[in-house]
Amino acid sequence: MKVATSHGRNCTFGPKVQARSEDPFEYEAVWSKAGNAIKGLYHSPVSRIVPAFEEVGVSIPNDYIMSTGCNICPTIDMPCPSLGAPNLDWCLSKVCVDGVATLQICKAGTAEDRCLGVLLTYANGCKECLGQIRFDKYLSEPIKTQDCYFLTQKINMIPCVSVRGHSQLFTTNLEQEWAKFPTHGNMSWWFGPNGDIIWLD
Repeated sequence: MKVATSHGRNCTFGPKVQARSEDPFEYEAVWSKAGNAIKGLYHSPVSRIVPAFEEVGVSIPNDYIMSTGCNICPTIDMPCPSLGAPNLDWCLSKVCVDGVATLQICKAGTAEDRCLGVLLTYANGCKECLGQIRFDKYLSEPIKTQDCYFLTQKINMIPCVSVRGHSQLFTTNLEQEWAKFPTHGNMSWWFGPNGDIIWLD
């Protein structure tokens, strides 16, 4: 399911469906009228035993418009990490990093090196998530983007991402190839049980 907001943001829920595999599915487009907002999401489980659902959709409290016969997949397949199953093992978040002023690092704990994700704050005050942001975990104070560095590495054979401020680089191995956090372009963060991988577009 793909949800688009009035601020131009798009969120997709569910596994990644290849463009060539779209035929077995039925899509409907629904949007509210007169500026009404989506009230919530719903799903219809197959059974209490089978971990799947038959329907998923949105709840709109007032008038809405619906159309059928839609195609929500891109015309070309989105590249995905080769580890595991692409439609089961990976979640994707993607943002444009132009105009990002600060970021906050999310980790399982302060002593952890592996980063779960970053919370980006743009110069205009808007916020975006890249990777996972969990408020039950450690979330750092805002760090200026130009002072941030990232590193992709493997810990216990699992790919992971580390993000640090400039002052924290002196407490780590400087022989590792830390790169400055980008300030232009698009950044994709794949995450799941097989680890974390970031790509720059």
